[in-house]
Amino acid sequence: MRGFLSFCLDMLAPPLCVHCGSEVREDPSLEGMSIPARWFPEILSFVDTGSRLLCLDCWLRLEPADSMHPPADVARHEAGGPMLVTPFFTNDVLLSLVRFLKFEGGIPAADPLSWWMASALKHRLPRRIPAVVTPVPLHGRRRRRRGYNQAALLAERVADRLGLPFEERILARRRHTKSQARLREEERERNVRNAFVLAGDCAVRGRLVVLVDDLVTSGGTIRSCLDTLRAGDPAGVAVLAAGRRKTLSYLDID
Repeated sequence: MRGFLSFCLDMLAPPLCVHCGSEVREDPSLEGMSIPARWFPEILSFVDTGSRLLCLDCWLRLEPADSMHPPADVARHEAGGPMLVTPFFTNDVLLSLVRFLKFEGGIPAADPLSWWMASALKHRLPRRIPAVVTPVPLHGRRRRRRGYNQAALLAERVADRLGLPFEERILARRRHTKSQARLREEERERNVRNAFVLAGDCAVRGRLVVLVDDLVTSGGTIRSCLDTLRAGDPAGVAVLAAGRRKTLSYLDID
């Protein structure tokens, strides 16, 4: 019944691309298109499933990070530092998807984003260390206003795709902070300093903690979370997000 209703709604008001606003075709075809070399087959296979959030042109404007050659993050992980994994660099199309997810009730965006995030992480997980997936938490006030934590939606789906345990309450946000998006870079660090507490240290000790957020921009929120997580004596931390700024180096998260 739901499928029939969705079909009727699509006929009355065809879905529009959340980035450019153009009509999204039900079965986008890749035939005859010049596909950028930076798009690897795993990503193109998801476009073929007909996810109707973006038009095909905008799907292809997403900018994959260079996941085929990741020496910096792997080296830092082996040295005991945090591993940073993102399937994409942040650009205007990815920002549109994340804003749709965060601010417009666009929960369906969590499915393709988490698919790509899980694909980027799965070959980098150490085989002999138990792992747990947890999100960057929202303060209760903001979660009530938004209705959900977008990082938790992504984390739960990533955990399910990788067959890992999901623990939402390892970290808690003990004070309400300003939105990071509204602050200058030098203000972001102060805004989230000491904003988190460890609520589930027993779930951390001796395990690889996969810390999930939507985007890593300045790294301020992640650094604050890492400082808190270290008190729980984890075996390591992998930071997983949908996108990161190109100029953000692995060494910025220390």
